[in-house]
Amino acid sequence: MESFDRIIFAILLKRKHDGLLGNELKRWNTCIHQAMVPVEFETSLDKVPVFEDVFKAAAERKEEYSKTKFSAFRLSRDYPVHVLSHKNVTTKENSVSTTVERFEDDSGLELMLAAHMPQYLATLHQSLIVEGVDIYREYVLKHLCWVLLNIF
Repeated sequence: MESFDRIIFAILLKRKHDGLLGNELKRWNTCIHQAMVPVEFETSLDKVPVFEDVFKAAAERKEEYSKTKFSAFRLSRDYPVHVLSHKNVTTKENSVSTTVERFEDDSGLELMLAAHMPQYLATLHQSLIVEGVDIYREYVLKHLCWVLLNIF
């Protein structure tokens, strides 16, 4: 799966999870807890510049990440959605605003989650498939999102 597809897929999976209830939600949570997460990911990633802003924004919303696997699941969705909003930084000096691009286009931002949590998404997807959770729609939609983003 291409790196951008993984990002879209993670967003779609979190969106589906947020709408679940009852036994289906329990099945998903079981799969989330079976996924492999690096030990203390939240304390190591908050020092990596591309993640630092995402962690700060979560803290400002009083939604800090913890050592739980559910926090890793949330981060897999939050990172790609929120990192782009922190791509540029604006400073003001002597009434003059200056915007600096912190992370250039095609700089590999979409690879950072996989680089710092290498087994997480793969083991989550494996758990969902083994458990028989229906993720077909989300898998297909990730391709459609990619096509639409490239058209517009």
